[in-house]
Amino acid sequence: MSTQQFQRYEIYRSIMANPKSWRNTIGIISCKILREKQEYNPLWQKVLDFLSNQDFRDLVKERGWYLAVTGGTFNRIPNDMKKFPEYRGRFHGLAPSALGIIQLANLAVYGRLVGVAFFNHMEDLYADSPQNLCLRRICNHFKVPLLEDISSIEYIFGNSPVAFSSNEPIEKKEIKNQLIQYYGQKRCEDNVFSETDFAGQDRNDRSQETIAVVAHDGMKMAMLDFCLRHADDILSYRRVISTGTTGKFLKSQMLAYLSLHTVTRKKKKKWGWKSNESIGQFLDRKIQPFESGPDGGDVQISAKVIDGTCHRVLFFQDPKSAHPHQVDIRLMEKAVQDPDTAALFATCEGTAEIIV
Repeated sequence: MSTQQFQRYEIYRSIMANPKSWRNTIGIISCKILREKQEYNPLWQKVLDFLSNQDFRDLVKERGWYLAVTGGTFNRIPNDMKKFPEYRGRFHGLAPSALGIIQLANLAVYGRLVGVAFFNHMEDLYADSPQNLCLRRICNHFKVPLLEDISSIEYIFGNSPVAFSSNEPIEKKEIKNQLIQYYGQKRCEDNVFSETDFAGQDRNDRSQETIAVVAHDGMKMAMLDFCLRHADDILSYRRVISTGTTGKFLKSQMLAYLSLHTVTRKKKKKWGWKSNESIGQFLDRKIQPFESGPDGGDVQISAKVIDGTCHRVLFFQDPKSAHPHQVDIRLMEKAVQDPDTAALFATCEGTAEIIV
């Protein structure tokens, strides 16, 4: 595990595990052209002026906001600005580039984001990139305000900051359930949690890895058939995560399979099946359905790939059908292409046979 990967994991977990971040986190993004092109320096200075403005800093303190800043933007912001008293403990740097935007989209899925300030520009080559299109789709779906120009950002925060407020409470139990779903560990405070989620360097030890199983509607039967043929391998993983419908079908299929077969003590040990667990209890702990793809399930899995808690992805794609959340699918492909994630990825049965 690299130092960078561990830091990425720790920062993201600190946001996810904090009950106070619920509906209380502001995403901050700036496009690359503002940060790197000299002719756009005056616009980049506007970004810095906005973040250093005393009125905005007071607003952050007054409302208790947390700032989740994508990596490229975070790295360009001067260190002394990050240390303003109003930002202490509230200024978090996410992963760089597309990966940080995926993490922001996942915070929207999990109800953390109350709004996003995106300092964008029409001439930026990445303005309509898959990650930006996905963030727009997710924000619209979950009704999270997304501002994409400096004028709107300055106006809203200066005149109507109530637009970035929420009175929705959340119980600690709900936060705990979200963490169990996302990380798969009930005791989120112990050292085993980090060690378990970050293990997976040994590709021969499935008990230390999490595998994602995803399939388009037209490929669900093929995926279920594949998982049944490879049930011994699939159930050997520490955890199996999936998008909603596929996960529910997979759990039902495995329930029927295990009900009809005698499982030896040796195999139970290999699968991590505890002696006091029923078949249903074992599968509830082993297989975790996330949201459906259109409701953010692909984003949830992509975020886990980024923070190092998902090690293999089997995504049976249907090349003959169009998908309304195509940008989310492309984003998952981007997540696994990041060299720091080291996740294995299959998009068809032939490749899945090799990496399962």
